Amino acid sequence: MLLLTFAYSYTKKSEVPEAAVDAPAADAPTPEAPATDAPAADAPAPDAAVPEAPATDAPAADAPTP
Repeated sequence: MLLLTFAYSYTKKSEVPEAAVDAPAADAPTPEAPATDAPAADAPAPDAAVPEAPATDAPAADAPTP
């Protein structure tokens, strides 16, 4: 009987009111905005792609001779 009394008083002390559980804490951090693939409005424009050199039939200067 003593054990039941102790268990009952212990569970009553550990209970938290529902209002405290449902309400967010005042110091809780605000959630971040979801990540998107769209660039930010103030993001710099990407650099233009560098065109590749045209292919030639001439061997490279440092190519080994066959």
